[in-house]
Amino acid sequence: GEILYVTDDAKYKDWYLATTNKNRTGGLVPKNYVEESTEKLANALHDAAKRGNIEFLQQSLANKASVIGLDKAGNTPFHWACYSGDMDCVKLLLPLSLSI
Repeated sequence: GEILYVTDDAKYKDWYLATTNKNRTGGLVPKNYVEESTEKLANALHDAAKRGNIEFLQQSLANKASVIGLDKAGNTPFHWACYSGDMDCVKLLLPLSLSI
């Protein structure tokens, strides 16, 4: 299966603007299809940074995932990469986190 990256969930009432890991041009996907057919991962970038999943981070960033989102504790993915000590994730996220 493909990973669906929702890039905008507020612009259209019944549609998500999204890309996939295979189709980066993006398009509209019905919200009801997404909600019925997919597993939603809250703070997926945070989890990837915490676990050192560099491939997922790279794919997510290539699909314009935001690095400024905060989890419940107020941490960004960069904070989790630093906390976990994964230098590859830190190096990837640091330049993107400097403007936060």
